[in-house]
Amino acid sequence: MGTFLFSAGVFAVILFYSGSSINENFNGLTIRFLFGIVIGLTAIGIIYSPWGKQSGAHMNPAVTLAFLGERSNRGTRHSTSSPTS
Repeated sequence: MGTFLFSAGVFAVILFYSGSSINENFNGLTIRFLFGIVIGLTAIGIIYSPWGKQSGAHMNPAVTLAFLGERSNRGTRHSTSSPTS
C-alpha cells in the first residue's frame, strides 16, 4: 500500500506541478488520462510482483492482516466447547 501511495505522489508531482514541462505541454484532460494510466500500471505491477503474490495484492491492509492472522491461527480450535470423545 505504501509503494502504491508513494508512486501516486511522485507521478502526481511530475504530472500536475505547474512548472513541469509535461504540465506546460499538455492540456488537463490528457494529463488526467496519463495519470490514470500510470496509476493503473502501478497497481498491475504491484499485483504481479513477488510482494503481490505473497500477500494476495490486497489493496486494503485489513484484508492482508486478517489473512496473516488466520495463517497464524491454523491448528487452533476456534470453539470454546470441549470435544466429546
